[in-house]
Amino acid sequence: MHTGEVDLRGNDLGDLAVTIAKRICDLAGPGQVLVTETVRGRMVGAGIKFNDWDEDELKGLPGTWRLYVIAG
Repeated sequence: MHTGEVDLRGNDLGDLAVTIAKRICDLAGPGQVLVTETVRGRMVGAGIKFNDWDEDELKGLPGTWRLYVIAG
């Protein structure tokens, strides 16, 4: 069933955003939170500090993705 941004597939969620989140979570180390440039941009003014992480290819997704780690 398609609900707009996320597809419900039985008890599973599926969508491009879910795939991106999974790939990024797989790169994070213990206690780290990695985010994309898009998330970082939406957090302007929230008082959260980000450090540049790297630019990575995410399996099954086109191009490279600039990632940031939440500081502190």
